Amino acid sequence: MGDDRRDLGYKQQTMPPSGAVWAHIQALTIRMNDMYELLNNVFLGNTTVRIASFKKISEWIIAKLEQ
Repeated sequence: MGDDRRDLGYKQQTMPPSGAVWAHIQALTIRMNDMYELLNNVFLGNTTVRIASFKKISEWIIAKLEQ
């Protein structure tokens, strides 16, 4: 069985550290009012809080993409 990342054409790169995300948030022209809190929860919260925060961010992104 092959490496799924290679088979699907994904670049074999590791996920950037959470600090790298914070540096790019400032450059966004639109953000959620509670984006910093939600991202903090995604990286540092317990499992339940991480999932709920990621879900809220994802739903917001999807809504913006559909506009």
